[in-house]
Amino acid sequence: MTAWLDENCDAEGWAMTPSGTRGVLNDALSFYFADATLASAFVARWCVGGQVETAGGRVPGAPG
Repeated sequence: MTAWLDENCDAEGWAMTPSGTRGVLNDALSFYFADATLASAFVARWCVGGQVETAGGRVPGAPG
């Protein structure tokens, strides 16, 4: 991921820092970008959401 960021945003075009509340340890990270277009490219490349399979337009096993 950092190689992709360096290649596409240059080393000075992005930053990554720990996220969260002071004193609380977690695995969350914040990414900062100098260019909004590159931020969108990052989301498109790395933030793939889960795909839900449907049957007849409904999620199998869902109530209703």
